[in-house]
Amino acid sequence: MSQAYLKPVLVNPTWPTVGDDSYTLDSTAYMKRVTSNPGNMVFLYALTQEIEGLKHYKAKGYTGCDMSVWGCSNFIHHRREMLTDHPVFKSFDTNYVAIGLGAQAPNYDFVTDVPEGTLSWLNEIISRAHSEHPNITVRGPHTYSILKKYGLEKHAVIMGCPSLFINPATNLGEELSRKFTSGQEKVAVTPGYVGNCAKIYEQIERSLAQIATEYGGGYICQGPEEVIHMVRGEYQKADPERVAKANKTLFPDLEPDVFRKWFKRHSMVFGAVPPWMEYLRTCDLVMGTRIHGTILALQSGTPALCIALDARHRELCETMLVPWVWWEDVKDGITVADAVELLKDVDWYEFDRNRKKLAREYITFLTNNGLKASAAVAAIAKA
Repeated sequence: MSQAYLKPVLVNPTWPTVGDDSYTLDSTAYMKRVTSNPGNMVFLYALTQEIEGLKHYKAKGYTGCDMSVWGCSNFIHHRREMLTDHPVFKSFDTNYVAIGLGAQAPNYDFVTDVPEGTLSWLNEIISRAHSEHPNITVRGPHTYSILKKYGLEKHAVIMGCPSLFINPATNLGEELSRKFTSGQEKVAVTPGYVGNCAKIYEQIERSLAQIATEYGGGYICQGPEEVIHMVRGEYQKADPERVAKANKTLFPDLEPDVFRKWFKRHSMVFGAVPPWMEYLRTCDLVMGTRIHGTILALQSGTPALCIALDARHRELCETMLVPWVWWEDVKDGITVADAVELLKDVDWYEFDRNRKKLAREYITFLTNNGLKASAAVAAIAKA
């Protein structure tokens, strides 16, 4: 007898795409749709591709559900608190799964005391489980250890991020290995918060801008809003102090007008995942301080290196075998030659084996919660 699956809905207020009308929006409205970071689109888009029948609650044709899917980011934070009585729980009175939950911390040694509101949010998710099986996936062992501290570990499994399975290729690591050995002529970078960059990261960000200049790849921005204003040609709306900060961080010797021209020539932002991936596919290497920008490059078949800035980046990279380097090891800046040297040690075949293992665990998690994985995820798991 075939299993009856629940009808799922994606309950995040963040959209999995900015929308077909993105070109009509100013950057404030543009960023609001993706909750201030286009990187959020990546894991939400992944969920819509990997769970059969999953639609965003704002999508055309959505008609109700009996299972709510909450795509998570760094919701566990020692200061920022999830709502004890979140409006989503009232809007969707169903069973729940939370996928991709992470903890924000500067490093693994940081002691995270979870606020009461977030603990209540977690317990509400757990109370709405479809079965006795776990209904939360976490990004890695660091987040899992925090749940264990509060006696909640039996309700969670370590799975990384659903963005690992966007590409249906069953031998993605082999493809990445072949492309890596063909050379690095066009290199794109994924910069961080250059409009408000911490001093300890300035040399890293400066070197990334230099790479974009020298290797002709895009300077692919994900925020914050004032940077997106700059990318989209809305300089009059950008905070002048933040623009000046970006100028000083990246090219302290450039006059403001020359910097503006550089930014216009090299920067870009994407309002949907497929065209973003299509661009990344044209590059030979992607590197930077954005974890989802790095993962998306790998899913596009392009080798990538994440410069991990915190525990959130590190546990994702370690769980999914995303190539990475700790920021302190490149605090004086990084070059393409440095990245190539680091990537020489990557075992892309182990990347494939790990990806298949996580895909199997993903399918088990979904099945235990009344959900059906897509044929693409099933193919990765069976390969």
